Amino acid sequence: MAFENLQPLTYAVISVAFAIGCSSIFLRIYCRIRLMTWGWDDAVALFLLLINAFQQAIMYIFLYYGCGLHRNELSERQLSSLATWLFIEEIFYMFVHWTIKQAFLLFYLRLSIDISFRRMVYGTMVLNTMVLITNWLLAFLQCDPFQALFNRAAYPYAKCLDPYIVNMLPIGLNIMTDLIILFLPIPMVLSLNMSKKQKVSVLAVICFGATAVMTAFFRFYIQKEMIDGGDISYTLAKMVIVTIIEIQSATVAVNLPALKALFTKFKRDSQQRKSKSSSVYPFGYKTSSLHPSRCPSQGGSSYMTHSRDASDAGKSDLEWWQVDLKTEQQEGNWI
Repeated sequence: MAFENLQPLTYAVISVAFAIGCSSIFLRIYCRIRLMTWGWDDAVALFLLLINAFQQAIMYIFLYYGCGLHRNELSERQLSSLATWLFIEEIFYMFVHWTIKQAFLLFYLRLSIDISFRRMVYGTMVLNTMVLITNWLLAFLQCDPFQALFNRAAYPYAKCLDPYIVNMLPIGLNIMTDLIILFLPIPMVLSLNMSKKQKVSVLAVICFGATAVMTAFFRFYIQKEMIDGGDISYTLAKMVIVTIIEIQSATVAVNLPALKALFTKFKRDSQQRKSKSSSVYPFGYKTSSLHPSRCPSQGGSSYMTHSRDASDAGKSDLEWWQVDLKTEQQEGNWI
């Protein structure tokens, strides 16, 4: 049985999804500060926190003006406000995706110093920007005069592009760039000197963004419902849910590699503390084969701990993953 009012469900879904997405950003910032590996991708992720909040505000504005209710329950003022904010969301939604993709691509620059790979990353950044500009031009130039977009009846001789082109093409371009970014690091990871299981583990973290790509495909179906007319305010609630799930999934995906690196450090430090406490040696301490035992010089264990922390500073995400994978290989634990 279909819900007569989608507002409660929409409020719940978008609020929970937003909390998860923002939490992943805060954890990423904590991770970078803790590991002392702050980079340009983290600055973009911090900026993403701000625009993510604005994106969420637009979703709540939709609900305030009656999104999720049937069209016959809304006043003309509410319908007009929804149309205006729908255009604003169309523009801002594209910018949110551009920001997330730029954060992904800046992170990829951490993974390798290979010139060919980095050129492909920079080229994809340019492509991502060109797609953003194309979608914005399509949105602003879809009607002549522009005012006809909001009040078609007042401009009977206005010329407007086919709504299927205006609404479906940006979705297609967005998915295309998503897939390019998703597959971009795969050849580089496969070329690393790792076992197949290790490579799969790394790719699983990087390619978590596939969840956002799969969600984006649902936009085609819902967008068709909105283009065909009918109960637009009710259908818009479905679009709001899909949009937020898509954006927050992508937000978590862009932060996941940093969280994996933090988990690796905590796991390794915990193992080293256990090894040190259980050691039977009067001097030095026992660790895994990745970090051989050291004999203390002047300053004792505090000197060794300081040296280890200094060597950890600035380690790349890929280096932390390799430490984790080697440890798992020794212990026989695989995901």
